[in-house]
Amino acid sequence: MKSRRLFFLSFIVGVVTFALITIQAEAGRQFFANFDNKGFPNNSVNDVKNWVPKNPAQKWGIKKAFDGDALWHTTAGCASSGDTPLPINPKVMESWRDYIVRMDMAWADDDSVGIFFRQTAEDKGYFAFFGYNETPRVILMDLAKGCGKVGLCLSEGANCEGGGDKVIAEKPNGGPGLDQSGEVVYRCEVEVRGDRIKVSFGKLKQVKTLIDVKDDTYKRGGVGIWQESCDNCLFDNIEVDVGAAVDPTSKLATQWSVIKTSRH
Repeated sequence: MKSRRLFFLSFIVGVVTFALITIQAEAGRQFFANFDNKGFPNNSVNDVKNWVPKNPAQKWGIKKAFDGDALWHTTAGCASSGDTPLPINPKVMESWRDYIVRMDMAWADDDSVGIFFRQTAEDKGYFAFFGYNETPRVILMDLAKGCGKVGLCLSEGANCEGGGDKVIAEKPNGGPGLDQSGEVVYRCEVEVRGDRIKVSFGKLKQVKTLIDVKDDTYKRGGVGIWQESCDNCLFDNIEVDVGAAVDPTSKLATQWSVIKTSRH
């Protein structure tokens, strides 16, 4: 009888251990590109040729910035607006449910950028808009409402700057008056867990959660970066952490934030 209990206990421990290992394997950093050091899952994510925009008028390059390289958007005008999916297998991204997306930005004009997330089609997913001096707000939107269309600024077409049912939530972000020298780094961040969505923005070490809402329209899906006529703007340290909540100050998966200490 005692040996049976021990066997049963050992079996349960084994099952739990396997489950924990599986969960941990699926969690953690799934994507990271900083355009000068080794990327994750491989260094190909740092190659600008692999960043393929949906809009052919959108042009990406690599530019020396701070103490390394950054992704550089080279064209202006609303016709160049649109999103670029992360250069990773879309089938992999389709399975992502709970995750954090972070990217660093340095602006050189007054236009805006964004993050598409939980996206499964052009018109299915969420859109976090980080307005700059021209539109000094952070806005969370539903792509099904016509927001973030290729080749259009946010104020064109469905005019998603106009609020109404197209907007899930919005909040002022501290502009106008945000730095446009291209030398000050701002962080754009989205965290989605279950039906809870947080959108954060600010200078490094001054990032604040501006939107914290519940919406369960989209359950899972991929990530893309969006820009609105944003020429000479720099994108860097683009990361996705999937699974359990991550403490960016202590977890190995997010220690990329100190890789370029001198630039921050």
